[in-house]
Amino acid sequence: MAADEITGRTLAEYPDILNVEQVARILDVSTKTVYKLLREKRIRSFKSGREFRIKRERLSEYIESEE
Repeated sequence: MAADEITGRTLAEYPDILNVEQVARILDVSTKTVYKLLREKRIRSFKSGREFRIKRERLSEYIESEE
């Protein structure tokens, strides 16, 4: 099974807009690491109030770029 298929299936289980905790769970990293990736603009995001939000498609782009 290709990595894309596994990623696609896993990401499909999540909503279209993700929070930092969900991204950390998907990537199997800490929230601190996710915030670092967001600061470095390696994962595109936007803010809703004080919270970062990440579109699922943007996370998918990041995952594909790291393969």
